[in-house]
This record gives sequence, C-alpha cells and structure tokens, in this order.
Amino acid sequence: PSFSCAPPSYLTGDMASGGALTDAEVSAQIQQMVSFIKAEALEKADEIRTAAEEEFAVAKDQVVEAERARILKEFKRREDTMLVKAKIEKSAQQNAQRIDVLASRDQLVRDVLATARRRLGEVSDPSSATYAQTLKHLVLDGVKKLLVPNSVVQLVVRCRACDVTPARSAVSNAQQTLGESQVRLTLDESTPLPPPPTAADADDDDEEDGVDKSTACRGGVVVSTADGKVIVDNTLDARLRLCFQGALPQVRSLLFSQ
Repeated sequence: PSFSCAPPSYLTGDMASGGALTDAEVSAQIQQMVSFIKAEALEKADEIRTAAEEEFAVAKDQVVEAERARILKEFKRREDTMLVKAKIEKSAQQNAQRIDVLASRDQLVRDVLATARRRLGEVSDPSSATYAQTLKHLVLDGVKKLLVPNSVVQLVVRCRACDVTPARSAVSNAQQTLGESQVRLTLDESTPLPPPPTAADADDDDEEDGVDKSTACRGGVVVSTADGKVIVDNTLDARLRLCFQGALPQVRSLLFSQ
C-alpha cells in the first residue's frame, strides 16, 4: 500500500468548520498521524521482510539443489572409477589364473613327454632282440624314403656306437631286401650318433619351447645320401617328436578332459 499525506477527515472537517483547535487537539491529531505512519511503515517492513525471506528460501533451495547435483555427480564419477578399477583388477586376476593353469598344463604335457623319453631308453637296449628288429625296420624305412626310381642310390647309415652290432645286421637285411640294383648301403662307424643319455641327463629338463635341447640319442638310425645333402632322421628321439606332435590333441584331451 502507498503512503497517504492527506490529513484525517476529522482534521479537515474541523478546519472546514472554521473552529480553532487547541494545543491538546493538535497534539492528539499529530500523535494519530504518527501512529498511522508508523503502522504503515511496519506493514511495509513486514512485506519487505517476507519478500526477502521468500527470495532467500528460493536462492537457498537453488544452491542446495546445485550442490546436491554436484555431489551426486562426483559420487557417480567415483563409483564408476571404482567399478572400472575393480573390473580391471578382476580381469588381471583371471588372466593370472589362466596363465597359471596353462603353465601347469604345459608342465604336465612336458612330464608326459619326459616319461616317454625315459621309456625309449628302456627299450633301446642293444642286446635286445626286439630292439634289433626295430633297427631293421628303421633302416629299411629310411632307405625307402631316399630311393630314386631306375637309379642306384649310395646311402650311408649312422647309429650310436653301442648299436653297431645290431645296426650291421639291419643294414645287411635292408640291402638283401632291396637288392643292389636299387641301393648300396654303407654303415658309417667312424661318425656315430650321440651316446645314450646318462643318469644326470635323465634328471635334466631338456625341453625348451617344445624343442628337445638334449644332445643324447636314445636309439635308432640316421640315413643320408653319400654327400649328406639329404637326411632322414629315423632316431627314436625324432620319431617320438613326430608322434607326440601328432598325438598332442589326444594327449591334452586325455589329460584335461575334465
């Protein structure tokens, strides 16, 4: 409401009637005017205070809401960061477990191969009739792979020094079977294959990245052309490697079927 400076009706009425006012009446009228103005001022002050409080409440709600939104956003960011970190850590742990499992499986496969190699050493006794028969088959197999149709091939057979006696018989048998019209065989006794593995060799891990690093020979023969340019490795070690590589899927299936 707006302030009014017009004098009260009773004052204008008295003045309009032409009567003079006493000091007491003037004082009373002034007091009434002061009270009226004061009441108007107090009412205006209440209105201003109420409006200010309302504006403050609105501004406070806006600030609180903005701060709440900021806190929620920060919390969400930290939560997402923690979730990503947890996923990374879980993935790293799973990868480490997979690597451990693969390493254990690989070691188990190596153990199977090492056991097979030890068994080769047990069956390649030069005094054994079974091993002598095996040498004959290995020599004949190696020679057949190097035969050339309508030609006489000069071939050289090498064996371990301890296998010379049964190897002589194996070479003679192959020569008789194939005849001199196809091949002429020579047993090279001056350049023998590496000797059998010793006890110390048997305890060593001679497998590295799937390749046999051992220099020992567990039996068998090597057949080559006279110039040494073409070689057939028919040692038991080489045959085991080929057999094991071919049977590796079945070996893994038997070992890790569960």
